[in-house]
Amino acid sequence: MTPAPVGEYRDAPNGGGNIIPPGLITTSKTIYTYVPGAICNPDKFTITTNAPFLTEPSNETRCEGQDYLLSPQVEGGKYYTKSGGPLTAGNIELIPNVDKITTNTRVFIYKPSTTLVGCYNEKSFLITFNKRPIIDSRGDIGPECNSYKLTPLTNGKYYENPNGVGLLPDNYEVKQTKTIYIYATNPNDSSCDKESSFVVTINNVMVDPAPAQLSHCVSFTFPPLPTPDNFYYDAPGGPNGVGNIIAPNTTIYALINAPILKTYYVYHEEISRGKICHNENPFTLIVAPKPVANAVDPLTTTKCDNFGTNDGIFEFNLKETTIRNEVLKGQTPDADFTLTFYNSKDDAENTKNPIPNPSTYQNKKPLSDSVWIRVQNNTVPVSCFDVTELKLKVNLLPEPKLQANYYLCEDYKTGTLLSPVTLDTGLNTSNYTFQWTLDGKPYGGNTFWIKTTQEGTYEVKATNKSTLCPKTASGRVIKYTPYLELIYSDAFDNPTFVSVYVLGSNSGNYEYQLDNQPFQESNIFINVSPGNHIISARDKDGHCNPAPLNVAIINYPKFFTPNGDRHNETWNIPHLALIYPNAPIHIYDRYGKLLKKISPSTEGWDGIFNGQPLPSDDYWFTVEYDEKGTSKIFKSHFALKR
Repeated sequence: MTPAPVGEYRDAPNGGGNIIPPGLITTSKTIYTYVPGAICNPDKFTITTNAPFLTEPSNETRCEGQDYLLSPQVEGGKYYTKSGGPLTAGNIELIPNVDKITTNTRVFIYKPSTTLVGCYNEKSFLITFNKRPIIDSRGDIGPECNSYKLTPLTNGKYYENPNGVGLLPDNYEVKQTKTIYIYATNPNDSSCDKESSFVVTINNVMVDPAPAQLSHCVSFTFPPLPTPDNFYYDAPGGPNGVGNIIAPNTTIYALINAPILKTYYVYHEEISRGKICHNENPFTLIVAPKPVANAVDPLTTTKCDNFGTNDGIFEFNLKETTIRNEVLKGQTPDADFTLTFYNSKDDAENTKNPIPNPSTYQNKKPLSDSVWIRVQNNTVPVSCFDVTELKLKVNLLPEPKLQANYYLCEDYKTGTLLSPVTLDTGLNTSNYTFQWTLDGKPYGGNTFWIKTTQEGTYEVKATNKSTLCPKTASGRVIKYTPYLELIYSDAFDNPTFVSVYVLGSNSGNYEYQLDNQPFQESNIFINVSPGNHIISARDKDGHCNPAPLNVAIINYPKFFTPNGDRHNETWNIPHLALIYPNAPIHIYDRYGKLLKKISPSTEGWDGIFNGQPLPSDDYWFTVEYDEKGTSKIFKSHFALKR
C-alpha cells in the first residue's frame, strides 16, 4: 500500500488506533484516513486479501557442531533462503530432509494461492546455533601415592559421572583410581554442553592395622606385624621422619604418676612405576600405671563408740578424705582413681556386691571388722586395680554410773549435816582417769569416787587410759531437811489417834512407824494405847529420814481390883506423869464425898478409906492439868471390883 496522499492511514476512526505504514498488506482490514485538524474525516476503505493459510512457525536453536535438517512442509509451502519465494531473484529453495543447515539462518516458508495469480502467503523462522562452553582440560594423572587432591578449575566443574552427575569440590581428594569428568553448559541453553575426562591413577599403599587393644595397665608389648615391610615408629614419616623404629615384642612400662599417652605409627612403603609411595597408620596408646592400694593407719579407723548404744557398732564414713589420702599416698592426679568398698577380698577383686552406702557403713562384727578397698585407675577401660584391707576397730566407752539424785540430810533443829554424800562411778583408777566438776567448775581430783557436803550438779568425765575414749555422767546432790510434826488426840479422848506429817525442804516419799511396829503407808495411827510412844518416818526411796518424835497418849484406867493378887492393886493416871506429873487428882464416891487426893507421880489409891476397904462400886474423879498450852479439868468415873 502506497502512502496516504493527505494525512495518514489508521486502523480506527477519528485518529484512533495505530498508524498503518506504507507497505505490504497481507490480511483483510478496514483502513481510515485521518487528517489532523480537519473538521471531519469521513474517508475509509476496506482491503480484502485472499492469501493462503500458513501456521506461524517457531524459532529453532541448536548447539554448534550439530546439523539442522528441515522437515517436510505439511501445509503445502516451500522453504527458501530469502523472502518472496521464486519471485525473488537469487532465492534458493531448500529441500526438506536433504539440505542441512549448520549456521545461523532465517528460513522463509512460501505458499502461493491456487486461485489468484500472484497471490501468496509467507512465514519465516530463525535457526540459531549456540556456542558450546569453554572448559579446562586435564591429562591423565598418576600414579599418585595413596591419594591425589584435585586442583581448582577456571572453566567447568569436576563431576564423578558423565553429563554433570555427581558434582565434586575443586579440592576433592581422590583415594582410588578413577575417571574424573570436567563438564559445563551454555548459561543460555542448558542443552548446549561440553565435557572432557581424565583418569587419576592412585597407588594405594596398604599398611597393617594398629593393634586392636590400645588401653593397657602397667605395660604394653608391640605385637609382630602380619605383613612384611611394615614397621612401628614413634613419630610420623617412618625412616624419613624424626622418629625411631620400634622392634616387635618391645615392651614399654608405665610408672607411678607417669602414665604413657603417646601416638605411634605403623609404617609401610612400596615402589610403583619408579615412584616410592608410603602410608602409615597412627594409633594412640594409653598405658596406665597400676595403682597401689596402701594400707591405712589403724588409728584412722579406730573409733570410740559414741554411735547409738555402747555396743561396739559404729557408723563409719569410708569415703572420708583421710582414708582416701592414706590409700593413694600422693598418686596423682587424684581424679584418675576410683575407690570402691567391699566386704571381702574376693568381692573386691571381682567387683561383686559393692557396699552400697560407704559413707554410712556400720561394722557387721562388734568391736572389730574389716572391709576391702579396690583402687581402680579409671583412665583406662581395662582392669587396672589394687586392693587393700581396711581394718575397723570400735572401742567401747567407759560406763561411769552416777545416780540421778543424791541427798544430803540436814538436822532441822541444828542445821547440822548428818552425813556426807558419796558419788561413786563404779570404775577404778587403774584403767581410767577422772575429771570432776561441780556446777561446771573443777572439783575434786582424779578419783573414781568423791565425798561431798555441797549441793549442786556434779559431772564426771571418765577416760579409758588405753583407748582414750571418754564418757561423761552426771548427778545432782540435793539437801533434804525433813522433820516431823504430830497431831494427836487430846488426853482422855476416845478413840485415840496420832497423825504424822513430814515437813521441811525437799521432803520425799515416806512410810510411817509407831514404836517398833511394822512401817505402814498411812500417816494416821488409830486407837493408840495410852502411854509414851515413838513415832518414826522412813523415806521409801532411801533418802533422808526425819528425827523420830515421842508422843504421850493420856487416858485413865476404867477399873482396878484391889484383892491382894498384886495385879492392878491401885488406881492412878500414870501416863499423865509424862506431861504433868503433879496434876492434882481428886477421887469421890457417888455422893460426892472426897475419898482421896493423889497425883500421877504417886502410887495411886488402893480402895481404902479411913482404914477400911470400900465396896465394889463406881467412883468419880477430877484431874487438873495443862495440855498443849491450855489448862484443863477432866471429870469421869471408874469401877472398883473385889
